[in-house]
Amino acid sequence: MRKKGFTLIELILAIVIIGFVITGLALTYQQIIQGLIYNSELNKVTNIQQQVFSLANSFHYEDPAIAVPTTILEQNYLNSGYKVRIDIGYKFISASYHDLYNVKVFRVRIFKKGTSQVITDTRMLRLGKLKYVTF
Repeated sequence: MRKKGFTLIELILAIVIIGFVITGLALTYQQIIQGLIYNSELNKVTNIQQQVFSLANSFHYEDPAIAVPTTILEQNYLNSGYKVRIDIGYKFISASYHDLYNVKVFRVRIFKKGTSQVITDTRMLRLGKLKYVTF
């Protein structure tokens, strides 16, 4: 007559299966947390870029504050902890065979906190009063 219950082998097998399930869930949870942290940082950087481009668009095209060539380097942009480098230069663009436009190029690079690793590198072009952004 067999007693009700589990054998030692059945218990060990159940523990091993539960261990695999818990390990898989822990790895998935870790990846979700890393993704959330990365997306949060990218969201902050995107907001900083939008602020910088809005500021650049607020200046008149001929304003000496955005004279060419200029490099502006902010070590801790608005206490965000991010380093922002803004390079302003000219580029000649040919719209047709006869037209040649002198365009101001705003290059905004945002660096990871405390490093020289670039998170984003975006350019905005300004042609006189026309404003448009290229990514």
